[in-house]
Amino acid sequence: MISTLVLATLLLKQSPSRGGQEPRVPTPIGGPQIKDKDKAPTGPPTPWFNKDEDTFDLPTDPKQLADLKHDVVEGKKAAADAIKFFGVSTNMAYQERVERIGQQIAHIANHTHVTALWGDTRHNVYHYRYTVLKGDDVNAFSIPGGYIFVFEGLMKFVESDDELAGVLGHETSHAAFRHVAIMEARQNKEMYLQIPAIVASILSHSMAPMVGTSLALQGTESGWSINAEKAADFGGFQFLEKSGKYNPVAMLTFMERLNRQDHAIDSIVKNTIIQDHPITKERVDAFEDDLRNAGIPIERSKASPTFRVLLTDCPDGTVDATLNSRKIYKFGGPDAKVRAAAIAEKLNHFYDEVPQAYDLSARNDPYAIGYKTDVLFTVLPEDAAANKMTQDKLVEDTVGAMKKSLIDLGYRVWVED
Repeated sequence: MISTLVLATLLLKQSPSRGGQEPRVPTPIGGPQIKDKDKAPTGPPTPWFNKDEDTFDLPTDPKQLADLKHDVVEGKKAAADAIKFFGVSTNMAYQERVERIGQQIAHIANHTHVTALWGDTRHNVYHYRYTVLKGDDVNAFSIPGGYIFVFEGLMKFVESDDELAGVLGHETSHAAFRHVAIMEARQNKEMYLQIPAIVASILSHSMAPMVGTSLALQGTESGWSINAEKAADFGGFQFLEKSGKYNPVAMLTFMERLNRQDHAIDSIVKNTIIQDHPITKERVDAFEDDLRNAGIPIERSKASPTFRVLLTDCPDGTVDATLNSRKIYKFGGPDAKVRAAAIAEKLNHFYDEVPQAYDLSARNDPYAIGYKTDVLFTVLPEDAAANKMTQDKLVEDTVGAMKKSLIDLGYRVWVED
């Protein structure tokens, strides 16, 4: 996967004001292109910062203020190019969701000075803009000046608002820490030799064009990108922790799924110079460390619905319990809903511990599902009747279903190297 930091840097370098080729889209965000220079407005230029939209204080340091203005001016051009190249999603539900959650993250970023492990450690503020682009890529990227983009594919991939908040927090951190601006400033003219290969790699979704180019610059950029990704991960974690609304564990569940998706690719580029972002499993480990250091319990069931036991009321009064679409039990009897709710909560705690399947056992006196020396729940005669089988058969089938769910859970949490 090509680093989104490389893409953002490339968009900046393609801007005419930076000596690059004519952009694919001349129309800037926020207004139409003026094709006839003679008809350009003669009044004062549009301010780079709209104070009517932002209520936070700007920095007083002239150098920092100039850097932020530069980011916004250059980022606006690059953002217009990105919109023209990919196209804005027509899914208004996606747009509304990203804007709503993004602005909540932006408020924290603009009013809270968090730790930047790499990049610009000053408290940088922007009027952040969040946009959904067309495309099935499970990806997002940030352009200097507070322009954050996510693809439709990522919107389909996230399983909760918490996970989306984690992604937006990560990308907002890239902007707040000025990662792309710093990387772009550090690179020299050799970057232009890489542009054709980068473009080919992005469009073909293949590493092959990059492999054929000079590896020297890739190695340098790779180091910067790795540090930037780690810093953005921790920045996003801090934003969610300070939100009081979004669960930081969602960053872990999101990255664990990416770990499974990217594992084949990671196994190829691991420990090579073309590694342009931390191996996802390593980022998963870092998230776990951050959670433990912050005293946040790793309760995946509260961050993602596929890690949570879900209950479905059936027309006949019974209640089905499922985990990640796998049925594990059916409750029957007049108090089926009450018992199902209580047992589901207990099972969520059980699954959050990611226990071993071999520690589950069937018990017959009384009929129950056992885990080590404990009883998870009792299998009642009305449950057996609802499932149209004997109690001992229901116990046996339930243990089998739960063991399969635990094997699936272990696979979803860990992918061995």
